[in-house]
Amino acid sequence: MFNVMLAAALVSGSVAVHAESTIVLRNNHEFGWRMPVRVHLAATNNGPQVGSDGQPVQWLDGDAVLIAAMMPSEEKRIELHPGHAAPVGPGFKIETDGPGVRLIDAGQKLGRLSWGLDLHPVKATKGELVPPANVDAEFKPLSLKFHREEHGPMFDRWLAQTTQAGLQVRIELLAYVSEFLDINIHVTNASADAEAKTYAAVICRWEQPALSSQTLCYNNRKLALSDHDRSPYRSGPGRQQFVQRGADWVRSALKNGWIVAWMNDFAPSFTVLDNTTNNTFHQPRYAGANLSQLGWEVQSAPHRLYSITEIARADSNNYHDRLTENVLPAKGEGVSFSSRLFLTWGGMSEAQADQTFVAYTSYNAQHVTPEGATVAFGTPNIRFGTSYFPYSTLGENFDDLKLPGMDRESFWPLAADTVLQWKLFADDICRDLRIAKAMGFQLIRLHHLELLAAIPADIRQEYLDFLFGQLRELKLRALLDVYASPAQLRELVARYRDVVDGVELENETLIWGIPLDRPEQWKAEYDAVKQTAPEIPVNLTGYNNTGMFNRLEQLGVKFDRVDLHSYIDSLELIPDARGYALALGSYASKVEKPPMISEWNWRSLTRMSEEARAKIYPPIIDNALATRAIPDFYEFQFNETMAPNPRLGRGNVLRHYELLNLSRRPKAEAFELMKLIQHYSPSNDSIRIIDAPHVVEMSDEHSHAQFQIPFTNLSAAPLHLTASVENFDGMKTDLRTNATLTVAPGQTAVLPIAVTLPAYVPGFYHLFVRLESDTGLLRYLWAELRVPNAPEMEPGSVTNFNFSMTTTVAYGEKATVLEVETAFAIGQTLESASGMVVPILPLNDVPKDALSHIIFVGSDKETPPAQRGWLMIGGKNTREVERAGMKFILSYWTKARDSAARKVGLARKDLPKGGDAAKLP
Repeated sequence: MFNVMLAAALVSGSVAVHAESTIVLRNNHEFGWRMPVRVHLAATNNGPQVGSDGQPVQWLDGDAVLIAAMMPSEEKRIELHPGHAAPVGPGFKIETDGPGVRLIDAGQKLGRLSWGLDLHPVKATKGELVPPANVDAEFKPLSLKFHREEHGPMFDRWLAQTTQAGLQVRIELLAYVSEFLDINIHVTNASADAEAKTYAAVICRWEQPALSSQTLCYNNRKLALSDHDRSPYRSGPGRQQFVQRGADWVRSALKNGWIVAWMNDFAPSFTVLDNTTNNTFHQPRYAGANLSQLGWEVQSAPHRLYSITEIARADSNNYHDRLTENVLPAKGEGVSFSSRLFLTWGGMSEAQADQTFVAYTSYNAQHVTPEGATVAFGTPNIRFGTSYFPYSTLGENFDDLKLPGMDRESFWPLAADTVLQWKLFADDICRDLRIAKAMGFQLIRLHHLELLAAIPADIRQEYLDFLFGQLRELKLRALLDVYASPAQLRELVARYRDVVDGVELENETLIWGIPLDRPEQWKAEYDAVKQTAPEIPVNLTGYNNTGMFNRLEQLGVKFDRVDLHSYIDSLELIPDARGYALALGSYASKVEKPPMISEWNWRSLTRMSEEARAKIYPPIIDNALATRAIPDFYEFQFNETMAPNPRLGRGNVLRHYELLNLSRRPKAEAFELMKLIQHYSPSNDSIRIIDAPHVVEMSDEHSHAQFQIPFTNLSAAPLHLTASVENFDGMKTDLRTNATLTVAPGQTAVLPIAVTLPAYVPGFYHLFVRLESDTGLLRYLWAELRVPNAPEMEPGSVTNFNFSMTTTVAYGEKATVLEVETAFAIGQTLESASGMVVPILPLNDVPKDALSHIIFVGSDKETPPAQRGWLMIGGKNTREVERAGMKFILSYWTKARDSAARKVGLARKDLPKGGDAAKLP
């Protein structure tokens, strides 16, 4: 893998002596790497030890440290014995040189490191980023005096500490003879004014030998770094540029043949006490400081490279409600950050540098065992979940008219009628959960479960018994996202313990900080769950601000997992998905708690066509998954919904990131996600064992259809299966083959199924095959029946448009958000009501062969000249467009088979705005 591989031989004491500990290393990455590994052991022996692979082992603060060289997907067992390893040659070392240290590898001088501090007052910037203009001209080394605190067979440990301008800087250097240098820095506010607006950065200068080339990887983007250059300092489009962390690694190729790869770990920012009430909580809180992660920037000059770690700096206007800018930690508090230098003679390509960086920063879980310890580099597989919460998303809101029981104008209102009369919606829920199972999801997140608090207790219990009963039948598990009292949590967890996979307290609160009234409440809620079901993990949720979890621990709030939400808001930010995942995985490794993502998706890409978006969807997801930093990954959300008011709910941003259309026809992105689920899921999961396509058929005019549903045994053993057909749309099905079958490894079986509908009612119908094996395997196959026809219209509605033809809904290039939302509402409902696919596109993106039959949505100033075959939904302004669109939808939707309004009616009512979890019932 690399040119430099160190060999060592046992000198004494290892042959006839029993191993004191056994360390198992598992590389779950699909690439190899080599680097130092620090392992926690229950029993520590600070005396000389050597591994069964001949390498020395050295102790650091009670942990065993060794060098691991791992091949892709390799597992190693290393037994530790008392003994010494033979000398390995000159190797790498450092020497003190003035206020810094000199790097020496195999006798070759590779430059000098020194550190400086940039601390100066700034004016309130209101999001204006003012990076240092010229670090090279202004750099002044700190007066550091390094002392070698420890000398060993693997590394020397050097320490230095100084205080300047009220900041104490402590630097630890671990110089590995095997050609690594770890730089660990802790900065404490000893006496600086934490209230003053400040810019603060620790700067490391590397005085380099002559370079042949230098490459910077900046937030997963590779850039050439010239002699007079700098990193982008978060420049570029997209509001999330301001929460990027910056330089991942720099690869410096020296003219003397040596290569130095400088890798930066992820370092969470800190929190500060905000004593004001001008925030979302209307009370004092702990707020995030400056940015979610400490910023890493780079500047270069001839023969010099500056690594700049920004501690206090400006924030973006988009995050002023979350973060406090240009502030230092409170007195007595501080931050820690680390880098690792890999030095080798001509043996590390840019690809290898990148892979080693991922291995270094990903989630590396350690488990102490009676025999020693296991260390897993990256998660071996991923469990996939989706947010599905029918008590909200089966609701419908057409602005002035809505379901009678709709309780508020917000993104996720309670659609009370869908619960109070839940039996009318039971088939919809059964259908949706089977689709989720067929797609490969193992987990269902019940978002804002506290919405059900307003439902009478007896009905709520019936509804939850039904919902959890379906999850149990499908072998799905639930993540409860809920704001509830300890007593309510005890009741929920006790009743559904076998189905509950975890409890998420108060969705997303940590994004905006920690209100001072919550810690005691969270402690009581955590204890309530643990006293009832100790095995169920409990967590809170942030966004990329892992420093919030440090504050939780300081406040005595317990949590079992580190849970974050993240969205990719523009095409330019797609590479950043990797950094968000690694920041989470890196932090989770340090605090030794499993990481998870309970919301992930794109946003603001709605105006792209479904086909175009499907092409860029895989990296949006896989840039996170490929890090193998996330054991549990939840997509948000499952199905298109009409529940939020288009004017006040959906209309404030462009989303439509759901996997399923309102008709439950899968979007193109759904197929891309299913491929990723199959690739990353556990090897014993049914989606990895039984492969099956999504089958689509059209009904004939007599309401009949014939399905041939294939599936393939991907395993190495025969499968003994029982098949049964399930549907919830009133159709009759006939499985025309033996219900018990044996499928050999690699064999494809085909299930013939005849379908008859009770009436030719247009729409999308869904049927499922339940496959159960004699070993407990459960797999669902999913098929779709389309019945195309013009929807039934209300008397007096539009009559001069041919609804039996394939239709495209279009909007103008400059359409407002509400106009686009109106177009989506029309397209989604019309598709569901007609049984025909209805594309929703900007007018300029409509294919030429579809331009003859258009429903155009837009205000008068955006409306093109009307054409024959077009239906115009418009008005003088955006609000009139929306009203016209809702009126048009109701001309057919109240009679459509999938309509909630058909089941429970609509009411004209004004509702209060809502959304704050603390104010939910």
